[in-house]
Amino acid sequence: MKNGQTEQRKLFKEVLKRFQKAGILESVILIGSWCIPLYKKYFEELKTVSPMRTRDMDFLVPLDAKFENKVDIAALLKDLGFKTVFQGQHGYMRLVQPYLILEFLVAEKGRGTEKPYNLSALSVNAQRLRMLDMLTEETIQIEVDGIEIILPHPVLFALHKLTISSRRSGKNKIEKAGKDKKVAIEILRAFVKEKYSAQIRGIFNSLHKNRQKEIITILNKENEEMILNILKS
Repeated sequence: MKNGQTEQRKLFKEVLKRFQKAGILESVILIGSWCIPLYKKYFEELKTVSPMRTRDMDFLVPLDAKFENKVDIAALLKDLGFKTVFQGQHGYMRLVQPYLILEFLVAEKGRGTEKPYNLSALSVNAQRLRMLDMLTEETIQIEVDGIEIILPHPVLFALHKLTISSRRSGKNKIEKAGKDKKVAIEILRAFVKEKYSAQIRGIFNSLHKNRQKEIITILNKENEEMILNILKS
């Protein structure tokens, strides 16, 4: 298991290196559980946050993203063992390798459609999902081992995790929802310190009122008074 995790981390870093060299990283946002080890490197307050092991390496592509060069993602990663797999009735693309599953996502807007979003500049398509627009509200750029990566601000990441946790159903998804909620609360607890209070409130207040209500409801159920006091103050 330990060797597998080491190989997975090496592969994760190699994908990031290639994306940076190809000019991709400056236009996409890394989301999902792979953000956590990067947050832990960058924020001293988050050192004790629980890891969330996953094969999923997800990139959110803002709808206004511009790519200077055309890149064939499948060709770029082929020698690393990634194979292109088409999922679902409409065939959205994933690049699958024993240690990682790479996927591009875009925020669903309006009435929505199940058809994938074409990313011709990257020679892939992206799955459309709701709620992802929330992750673009405030981002940070960090450098890890010479690689510059854009991530959602960890407070926003945590609030998003709380919001989607309430929407998961089915046995496996309920288990995942519990993990989402746990790590989200750990992050928020870590940031509930005087120097972050205004920032937490600012990010929370920037969200749609309905999302704010959902978050408050979840935190009330979890009896997270300390976090609630910051959000409501």
